Amino acid sequence: MRISLLILLTGLPVFPLLGQAPAAPAPPASSGSETVARPGTIFESPQNWPSTAFLPGANIPGNGWQINGTVHNDGLYNTWGVSSQYGPYQITGNERLLQLLREIEATQKLNAMSKTKEFGEAMKKAGIAQLQSAKRVLSDPVDTVSKIPEGASRFFGRVGNTVKHTVQGNLDIDQDATPEEKARKLFGVDKAKRQLAAQLGVSPWTSNAALQKALNDVASVQAAGTLTMDIGKSLVVPPVLGGVMTGINVTNSLTQEQIAASPKDLTKQNRAKAVSLGVPGETADAFAANVFYDPWDQTFFWNTLAQLPGLNATIFVEKAASASSPLDAFFFLRTAQLMALYHQRVAPLQEMVALPHTVACVQTDGALMVPLWVDYAIWTPQAEAAAKNLQQLAEQRQASQTFVVTTGYFSQQATQELKARGIETVPHVLAPNPK
Repeated sequence: MRISLLILLTGLPVFPLLGQAPAAPAPPASSGSETVARPGTIFESPQNWPSTAFLPGANIPGNGWQINGTVHNDGLYNTWGVSSQYGPYQITGNERLLQLLREIEATQKLNAMSKTKEFGEAMKKAGIAQLQSAKRVLSDPVDTVSKIPEGASRFFGRVGNTVKHTVQGNLDIDQDATPEEKARKLFGVDKAKRQLAAQLGVSPWTSNAALQKALNDVASVQAAGTLTMDIGKSLVVPPVLGGVMTGINVTNSLTQEQIAASPKDLTKQNRAKAVSLGVPGETADAFAANVFYDPWDQTFFWNTLAQLPGLNATIFVEKAASASSPLDAFFFLRTAQLMALYHQRVAPLQEMVALPHTVACVQTDGALMVPLWVDYAIWTPQAEAAAKNLQQLAEQRQASQTFVVTTGYFSQQATQELKARGIETVPHVLAPNPK
């Protein structure tokens, strides 16, 4: 899908509908890597930049992390290197960098808490009690029902019904799960973990091994109730990043009920919301089956599309269901966010129009808008071809205006080339509006 996103690329001049955006970063001096396709046409090439060109504070260490001195731009996205005590990381996408830094800081915060003497004693008590009880329940659920004291219900929630369902084979636990995994669900650790992750602004399904361990350790103690802990407020964008980058914080889109809900319950709720939006059940199921969206990503996606009622969202969901990587999935989450933001702040959208790998949107006044997540897009042969395709679509639709809404920037050359083709843009649309 990385190639298909290159085919999509278009870019453009400032069209300040959402407030004056900051100036685009100044590219480094020419490296002589331009490619001349034909007389008068010069294309730009991917290259390495100083990290401070995109992030002025990149040379300032954060809480447990340090951004590498150079960043590679592939023509659309930046790939960042980050060092930390948990090992080196490499992440593509400015906003995904924010997620990584938030994860590192969350890990720092949880680990600092877990190193206290009080936490160690509480964790030992919680672990012994839960594991011993779990083994009894899962190995002999019928006999154990009568042995569980009533007072323990404050730890187990609906444990009485849960155990009965276990006997009947209806417990919502993967039968292939390990005994430890089954015990974690049975004793409320997974729910506590989801609530803890939401409090920190991270995903409980993160692939970050260090954060996973820290979340599991603290959630185990929280679920057992053996220690009262004050996690504090949710972590936000590290101050060093300021307003230069604004990322998706999925947890801000979720209700408390959605945060507490199990993945299976979320899937049911999301499917019902999809059907209410006119999306066929089989299309919603295909999206739900994509492993590159975790349950909160999917819920964020449907919550966001619900802000666009009346649009033919099926064509967009079909394309989102085809995401072939985490970066690709993030692209579709960002696209949904951009459409909803534009619909609310700028102009009502009345229709989605299929493009080869994503969608364009038609306003009520006939203008054609393309939501596009990029970091820094340059002028390439693919960009030129995409601009021609967009021109053709605009002619077919008799669009009153054609422009692209993006979270990032376009090079000066890309801006000029696309303006010459009648394509305007709104760069860095999520930047805070000036007061």
